[in-house]
Amino acid sequence: MLDAIDECPETPLHTVVDAKGCKIIIEGGDALEMEFSGFFPSMSSQLPAIYDAYFVKIAEKINEYPKASVFIFGHAATNEIDEGTLTTFGFDSLSRNRALIIKNRLILKHHIPAERIRTYDCLNKILVTDTAFIDPSFEKLNLKNIESKQSRATLMASSEVHDLSNLKYVSYTRKYGEYAKHCEPFE
Repeated sequence: MLDAIDECPETPLHTVVDAKGCKIIIEGGDALEMEFSGFFPSMSSQLPAIYDAYFVKIAEKINEYPKASVFIFGHAATNEIDEGTLTTFGFDSLSRNRALIIKNRLILKHHIPAERIRTYDCLNKILVTDTAFIDPSFEKLNLKNIESKQSRATLMASSEVHDLSNLKYVSYTRKYGEYAKHCEPFE
């Protein structure tokens, strides 16, 4: 395809491209795409110790890709953000606190540079309806209903995506688009 008329100009020579002339990214190999969801007890931003071993593996993988970006999306269940609950417990933003607890863990315990990590407040705008992806070992957390599965933070790391407001490929839009659309960056 001629570089001057495709959708991704200036593609290097001898690069595999799709029908639109854009570089095809093959996951694995030299690219990192990772996703993890950590679930919190209701009304808490204390991440259960069950996740400690997972964070060791996550940090190892992120450190293998020093140019990868880390996105952390904090969520809260509807019953955690209603006005009465917020007044009673005094939480400004439980979803933000959840994202920050994971960010701080990556920085302080696993030495991931803070400038590589972006945090987002999603409240309850992206709901979990399919629970099949939840690791069975997390049954210990007593996640019995859909409402409790909204009490989470999602970590996504990518060596290719660095800015959610500029998602170049359809595959990135599918994976990150809802977060970019519904979540507010902070910090």
